[in-house]
Amino acid sequence: SWPDLIVLAILTSLVILSKKTFWLSIPYAYLLLGLGLVEDLRIHKSVSVIRYLIRLCLLFALTLLCVAPFKIVYPLSQGNFEERAQEMREERASPGFKPSHPTHIGYRLAERGYSIWSVANMDWLKLSAASFYGLFGYMSERLPQWLYTIAYGLMFILAATTFVNLALLWKEIHFTERFMILFAPISILLVVLASLYNSWVFDFQPQGRYLFAALIPLALLQGGLVCHEPRSVKIFRLFSWLILYLLCLGVLWFSVLGNPKLVPG
Repeated sequence: SWPDLIVLAILTSLVILSKKTFWLSIPYAYLLLGLGLVEDLRIHKSVSVIRYLIRLCLLFALTLLCVAPFKIVYPLSQGNFEERAQEMREERASPGFKPSHPTHIGYRLAERGYSIWSVANMDWLKLSAASFYGLFGYMSERLPQWLYTIAYGLMFILAATTFVNLALLWKEIHFTERFMILFAPISILLVVLASLYNSWVFDFQPQGRYLFAALIPLALLQGGLVCHEPRSVKIFRLFSWLILYLLCLGVLWFSVLGNPKLVPG
């Protein structure tokens, strides 16, 4: 519908205008929409393809209209935008953090001859995984190991349950749902690789916020087939989600609000 078209254009524009690390959530969302359109055309053969093409062109035009002032017009007005941005960082960054005097040993590792495999070590993976769930105080305050074990262990069990039920209920599940569940791990892997690339090319930053584009496919793995599953599995999922939620509240209360290092006074 036209209102949906406008909302989709606005949401797409907001993601494009956000951090580049969030852009990987766009293909996953549009893949879902595209599969829905293909299925719609297959079932309703009388629907005009031209109608969809016109709306897709309008979607592209509306999105371009929203992002152009920030992503096209302004950069073009600055001449060599990357060079001007570098000059701005050099001028305004705090002493010791300027591009000419980076203090972090992980700054621009690719330019300094390091291979991506030197970045893709277990320390990077552990820090990214810890930060994705909970790592505080400028990544210096870790949670107890048992919290990470329970949280990731439960998420792994829920994802495994999803794939088992996908195999058992294959014929009952719609093509789009099957495809999205199967594509979810690939999408998560792409997000992780993009974060790894950022740590290699720009700055060594194994931060969980760079993995937020993986939240949607991760959510599908945690319960994307719940409407097809038997009652016992649904109860198990609800119980697991409750445990995960209570763990989050516990982390917030005991490890953050109750930590004098993080909350002065």
